[in-house]
Amino acid sequence: MQGTAERRVEIMKKLCRRRKDTIGNLAHELGVSERTVRRDLEALSLSEPIYTQSGRYGGG
Repeated sequence: MQGTAERRVEIMKKLCRRRKDTIGNLAHELGVSERTVRRDLEALSLSEPIYTQSGRYGGG
C-alpha cells in the first residue's frame, strides 16, 4: 500500500511518460478510487500545470 506522497509521485511519472491518460485507468493501476485520483490531481495542480479534459476520451 502506497502513501499519498508516493502515489502522487507515481501519477506524475505516469503522466510524464504517457502525456494522456484517464482517471479510471490511473485509479485501476494504482488500486484507488477515481475520487482519490481526482483529489491527487487537484493537489498536484497547485505546483504543476495539469490539464484535464472531460468527455468520452477525457480524464473524467
